[in-house]
Amino acid sequence: RLEPKLVVGLGLGRTVSRLHERFAPNRQIDAVFATLEGVGTSPNAGFAPYNVTSRLADAVGGTVEIVSAPTFVSDPSLQGPLLSEPSVAASIDIARNAGIAIQSIGTVSSDATLFRHGTLTNDDLQQLRDAGAVGDALGHFYDVEGQHVPWWTDNIHVGLTLDELKKLPTSVLVAGGAAKVPAIRAALRGDIFNVLITDDISAEMLIELKT
Repeated sequence: RLEPKLVVGLGLGRTVSRLHERFAPNRQIDAVFATLEGVGTSPNAGFAPYNVTSRLADAVGGTVEIVSAPTFVSDPSLQGPLLSEPSVAASIDIARNAGIAIQSIGTVSSDATLFRHGTLTNDDLQQLRDAGAVGDALGHFYDVEGQHVPWWTDNIHVGLTLDELKKLPTSVLVAGGAAKVPAIRAALRGDIFNVLITDDISAEMLIELKT
């Protein structure tokens, strides 16, 4: 699918951060690799180590577009001005026009990256579960039908929203493992993603849960 000027949007997460280990194209392509959210160090969570955008671009001789902002700001009052900052706004606009987006998802559990990095507390996890949340994409939570569950992280995240993710022509979910199957199923049911890359066991579980 890679072609010149194609914008490939990349999320941050443990799974996506391993892509460069298997990404070995056999030709040079002037594609654009862009982050779907801010990659700077956040007040309570550093997601920068998960950013492999430059590595993927280097592998094909492409260019890089980074949202130079924290993934999450410290106060909701900062989100609007930061999104309006010309350099940040320009980078996010490029991400909104990605031809392909590659992202993973999180669960609403103690294994979630947002919890492990301190963005969410145990109380947050319990309240999210009580509200019906089963997973998150780009820091935005959704229920078993893949519908948005509003949460305070929406107001401090710097990057694409769930609705914007849904609008992308090719939105790829890379995730697997039994613990993530409910969140994967919900994300697909809500059309947050239209392509799934997973392992065979997870695929079989999803087929069994089709109804």
